[in-house]
Amino acid sequence: MYLERASRRANLNLRTVTGSLVPVSVTLSLMPSQRGNAAGISLVLRDLTAKQARDREITRLDRLSLASQLATGIGHAVRNPLTTIRGFLQLFCLRQDLSSYTGQFKLLIGAIDQTA
Repeated sequence: MYLERASRRANLNLRTVTGSLVPVSVTLSLMPSQRGNAAGISLVLRDLTAKQARDREITRLDRLSLASQLATGIGHAVRNPLTTIRGFLQLFCLRQDLSSYTGQFKLLIGAIDQTA
């Protein structure tokens, strides 16, 4: 009788003697003899604690990156119209018929410059 190289894998939590849980990957494989029948079983346990910590950190960094991209996009969306407004205020400062408002225009330009 010939055995196929069967292998099964599962993830589970093992409880330590202190009562804490350790995530592990369990791989169970049949070891066939030269005749094809079962000569033994191989059982491999892998501690997944570090992998799960890395996965959580990668997820956290992905969320931070997304928040950063969103903030950058909002910043550009706000800054572009403000730049246009600043340009018009500078032009208004040069107009003689608006000279009585120059102080207010410069105050607005200063406020816009503080946001950039």
